[in-house]
Amino acid sequence: MARAGLSTRQMDRINYQSPWRIRWIKAIWVIAVILNLTGFILLLLNLDVIPQLRVGVITGLLFGFGYISLGAVILLAKPYKSSARIGLVLLFIGFVVSINNFAQQYAVFGFLSVSNSGIPGAAFMGWIQQWSMSLVFPALVAVPYLIFPDGNLPSPIWKIVLWMAVVGTIFITIGTLTDPGFIYVHISEPPLRLPLYNPTSINSIPWLSFVGGFAWLLAVLVVPISLVAPIARFRTARGIERTQLKWLTYFGAVTLLLLPIGFIGGQDLGEAYLGLSILILPTAAAIAVVRHQLYDIDVLINRTLVYGAITIVLGAVYFISVTLFQNIFSSLTNQRSSLAIVLSTLFIAALFQPLRRRVQTGVDRRFYRQKYDTEKTLAEFSEGLRAAVDPEALAVTLLRITESTLKPSSLSLWLQEPRIKETSKHE
Repeated sequence: MARAGLSTRQMDRINYQSPWRIRWIKAIWVIAVILNLTGFILLLLNLDVIPQLRVGVITGLLFGFGYISLGAVILLAKPYKSSARIGLVLLFIGFVVSINNFAQQYAVFGFLSVSNSGIPGAAFMGWIQQWSMSLVFPALVAVPYLIFPDGNLPSPIWKIVLWMAVVGTIFITIGTLTDPGFIYVHISEPPLRLPLYNPTSINSIPWLSFVGGFAWLLAVLVVPISLVAPIARFRTARGIERTQLKWLTYFGAVTLLLLPIGFIGGQDLGEAYLGLSILILPTAAAIAVVRHQLYDIDVLINRTLVYGAITIVLGAVYFISVTLFQNIFSSLTNQRSSLAIVLSTLFIAALFQPLRRRVQTGVDRRFYRQKYDTEKTLAEFSEGLRAAVDPEALAVTLLRITESTLKPSSLSLWLQEPRIKETSKHE
């Protein structure tokens, strides 16, 4: 029964802030943290039996802790139903990844570090880690981007993508559960084989391999399509929603710019990049949903454009100046001199402030035209104010500038009549 005088949105907030919901959110977070910490301790004990540890194991621990924390922050800070959908998805992803992190290390510890026959629960944990991550990919990786930032799909047609993700996840999980053969733990290169045969394997259904291949095809299609959803929503978004989408777009662009590092640096650096990139975007989403310093994104984008351009220009100038000075000194003294580096550094230091002002002006003029025009107009008004003598002309100018910069729905100016102090002569 709704309370009198409260809107549906306010009731949603009260319901999600109920004490028992806060308690179970905190309990799930504590359990997940314990699972990740225990998994890390077991990892240290398992190092002797791991030939070559994959960097993805460390990023997996960060992945589990990061997602569970982001989900808890959203649920506790913004307990509306719309925001809670995003928080619940992140919370579930983090909990599943935390279980997988613990199960991998416990299975290796039970079968390879202690005894080949296994300690109690090692077989069950080995089976759990075999298929648990299938619950996360692709559905739960795609869903946060489909429903960000208001918890709803951009339009009904996106239900097709959502169902593709769900169907793909279900069939990938079934394929992993029924995969015949021994169970492997993918924390090393090559993967560690446990002395345990998959207890849920099925050999007599030939079409399962076809279904598994089709499911992975859906996964390959769903994930990039889901990343298009915030872009499609951004075109029609206004106000706070548009600013929220800027956070996700900004960090998404940074992630894509760093993508070559994942390919150039080899497998270990690629796994580290993949894990951190998967964590960066939900972090941006959490900041946007919680709305903590939400409008700082414009400052962040502005600074990135300015100092990114300055870094590129100064780097090129430094390289050219060092090469030029070295050639000059080599032609005069027939040897290289460190003075070229000193002169280039001084030249860069002298160039920094003028270049920063020029780049800042160019960025404001190109990307923040309204802000640039407003500042320019106010500066011109301040200069003209010093020479103004006619109050009526000044009032007209003030009204015109206020209307052009702030664009209010209505505008009026009230001027107080000057008071003339009356004096009396006393003889």
